[in-house]
Amino acid sequence: DRRVQQVMSDATMTWFSECDATNVSYVRSLLEAILYLRSQPVPKEVTRADRDKWLEIDFLQAAEAATVCGMHRTGLLFAETYSGTPIVKSATRRSSVLKDPPKLPVKLQLAIYKNLDEPDSFYGVDQGSSLSSAIERFDYEGDGLKSMLFRGARFGSQMRRNNALDGVDSRGFISSLIKLNMDSVANALLSTEQLRDTGEEAVD
Repeated sequence: DRRVQQVMSDATMTWFSECDATNVSYVRSLLEAILYLRSQPVPKEVTRADRDKWLEIDFLQAAEAATVCGMHRTGLLFAETYSGTPIVKSATRRSSVLKDPPKLPVKLQLAIYKNLDEPDSFYGVDQGSSLSSAIERFDYEGDGLKSMLFRGARFGSQMRRNNALDGVDSRGFISSLIKLNMDSVANALLSTEQLRDTGEEAVD
């Protein structure tokens, strides 16, 4: 029924776009429903890929929602569905050209691959060459010393430019100290006003 299809499509996309920690259980149920629909044949289907078209959903948002819900393999499945099909764009009335499939956001790729039992997948993500990508790699490898040194360099830059510290870097710096068994130093830093609010999650 087209009405059911439209209502389900609209509701699903609304939930996916507003997915957060407060509604994970509901979004997880919708994700499981989509996985079930993918296992059911549709009338006049040519390939299994036709099943992805019954609901009109954005598979990129579906992948992001699955990642928030901790369903990382489902997130990978939807991410591959989103990026696996080349886009067909009409060039003239009689011809069309294939464009490269859309690329996945690096942040989403890292969130998925960090949580799969495939350690090498992380290194397949093209993060470019930057200080942030280096720190990301050191954190993934658990190299507390290099992570601390690189974050320390970025801390100095932040203080010179803005006289403030980034919350993500603060948490990462505290985590690096803990990995190096420097808990007393971490606790001393947490006693400072700027790091108290941003670093507590790392200690927890």
